[in-house]
Amino acid sequence: MGGMVQAQSLKDDVSIIAADHDLMGGIVMVYCSNENVEVIPFGLADLERNIKVTDSTAFRIASISKTITAIAIMQLVEDGEIDLDADASDYLGFDLENPNYPTKHITTRMLLSHRSTIFDGPTYSSFLSNAYNANPIPPISDLLQNGGAYYTTQQFNNAEPGKYFQYANINYGILGTIVEVVSGERFDEYVRNHIMIPLDLQGSFNVNHIENIDNVAVLYRKQNGVWVPQVDNYQGVQPVFANLDTYTVGTNGARFGPQGGLRISGKDLAKLFRLFLNEGTVDGVQILNPESVQSMMNPEWTYNGSNGNNYYGLFNSWGLGMHISTNTNNSDEVLEALPPMIGHPGEAYGLVSDAYVSPENNLGIIFMTNGNGSGYTTGNSSVFYTVEKEIFNAINSYDFPIACQVSSVGDFPVKEVDLFPNPVDSVLMMESLGAIEGKALIYDLQGKLVLSQSITDGNVIYGLDQLKAGTYFIQLEHQQVLYRFVKK
Repeated sequence: MGGMVQAQSLKDDVSIIAADHDLMGGIVMVYCSNENVEVIPFGLADLERNIKVTDSTAFRIASISKTITAIAIMQLVEDGEIDLDADASDYLGFDLENPNYPTKHITTRMLLSHRSTIFDGPTYSSFLSNAYNANPIPPISDLLQNGGAYYTTQQFNNAEPGKYFQYANINYGILGTIVEVVSGERFDEYVRNHIMIPLDLQGSFNVNHIENIDNVAVLYRKQNGVWVPQVDNYQGVQPVFANLDTYTVGTNGARFGPQGGLRISGKDLAKLFRLFLNEGTVDGVQILNPESVQSMMNPEWTYNGSNGNNYYGLFNSWGLGMHISTNTNNSDEVLEALPPMIGHPGEAYGLVSDAYVSPENNLGIIFMTNGNGSGYTTGNSSVFYTVEKEIFNAINSYDFPIACQVSSVGDFPVKEVDLFPNPVDSVLMMESLGAIEGKALIYDLQGKLVLSQSITDGNVIYGLDQLKAGTYFIQLEHQQVLYRFVKK
C-alpha cells in the first residue's frame, strides 16, 4: 500500500478532466466481480431540459454493443444452433462470399473477429440509413449479394477470408441477422429476452424498451460553439418506428444496430460485463458457460505487420467480439498498472465510450461521455483519444486493482483474522487466529491512510465514528494481505 496516499479523489480528477475537455456529461465506473468501487456520473444527459447524468442514464454506447451481440451468438453456439466454423451462408439463406475468393467460406468466427474480409464500403452508409428509416426495410442480401441494390465489389478486401483483419460494422449487421434466423426472434427481442431480462437490466437495442425515455442521454457535438443534438433527442416522448410493422424476422438484423445501437446505463453495463470476471455468471444467473467466455477473450488474430489494418495502432489483437489490448507503448495501453485488458471502445454521434476488464485482477472500468466540446484529439502517448487516456491515467493512479484483489470478509486470501461486526457502525474488532505483531492500518478506497493502531495480543478495537460511510481496507503491517470491511 506504500505510495497510495492521494491528494484528491478520483471524482475530483474526473471533474477536472470533464471541465478541461468541455464534456457535456458522462460516467466513470470502476468495479470488481461483485461490487462497484467507484460510480461517478457527471454533467448533463439533456442540455435543453437540464437533466443530469445519473448511474441510471442510458447512453447509446456505440461499438461496445458488438460485445453484447457476440454474447448472443455464443449463447446460440452453446445451444447447438450455430457452428462458429460453418459457412455463414448456411444460416443466411444466400451466398455470402468475397468475389475475390468465391470458394472460401466466410464463417461466423471470421465475422466475430473481423476477419471476414468484408468492410464498410461506399454503399454501406446509405444501406444502413435505409435499414433504419425506410419502409419496407431492405434485406441485408441487397448489400451482400451480387445484383443487390447496394452491392459493390468495393466492400471486399483482396485477401483470403480468415487471414486478414479489418474492423467493420457490417460484420455485426450480418451477425445480428444470423441471430434472428437461428432463434426465430427479432434481434432486439432476442437480446432482451436472453440477456437483459435474466440479469434485470434495462438496456436494449430498441429504445422503446427503455421504460423511462427521460433516462436516455442525448448525444451532442459542438458546432461553432453551440451544442447540437445528434441522436436520441426525444424530449420525453417515445419515438414511433412504423417500419417495424412489416419487418420479416431474419431479413436484416442490422435494423436494430447490433454494431452500435445498444442503449444501456453505466450501472447496468458494469453488471453485464461482470460476466467476464465471473466465468459467465452474474449474481447467480448464468449467461454463458466458462468455455464460451474464455473463447471470447482468447486471441483469434494478432497483428504481425501485414495481416490486417490495425486501426492506427489501436487494434493489435482481437478475440470473438472483444478487443484485446497488447499494452504496446504509446499505442493501445489502457491501465498502465495492469496486464493487457479486454473489452471494447466506442465512438458515434459525439459519444465516446470504453468498457474493459482485467480478469486477472478482478477489475473492470467504464467511461462514457455524450459530447466533447473541445473536440476529440490524440496525443503522443496513446492512440486512444486524449480524454480517454486521461481518464485511464486517473483510474490507474488510485491503485484500484489492489481493491479488487481483496477477498470479502469470510473469504480471506489468508485466513488469519476475523472482523466483526461487518458492516460496522462504530466499533470493529479484529481477532487473530495466531500471534500478530506490529500495526494494523486502515485505508480508504483512494488509498489514503485514515487510521493506524498497534496490535495488542492479536486483538484490536477501532473506534470508527469519525469515518464516513463506505468501504475500507485493513492491512496488517509486514503483510500484503488486505481485508475489506464496510462502514455503515
